[in-house]
Amino acid sequence: MFVILIIEVTLIIVISFNIKDFTVSDKKLEIKEFFKKIKDKKPVKDIYKCMFYRRISSQGIITEILPIILFLRVGSELNLGTYNSVFAVISILSLQI
Repeated sequence: MFVILIIEVTLIIVISFNIKDFTVSDKKLEIKEFFKKIKDKKPVKDIYKCMFYRRISSQGIITEILPIILFLRVGSELNLGTYNSVFAVISILSLQI
């Protein structure tokens, strides 16, 4: 495993030295023109849809909104902590079984 990691790091370093000119433009982002350009490109639209749904399901909305909804539902931090503790214990027990 360590050998594979060393090979990967070495490969990344070699590739990074081969990048000659890399500049980031500081022009204003024009979203309307961007959407006009990708409107006809189906693979690009599919990639953006995939990344959007992956973000929602794995990190984004679920991890941000769920605690807020729980807090509004239970009403106080003490109740939220109690629920959190109960679910943590259930999670630990399910991993041990």
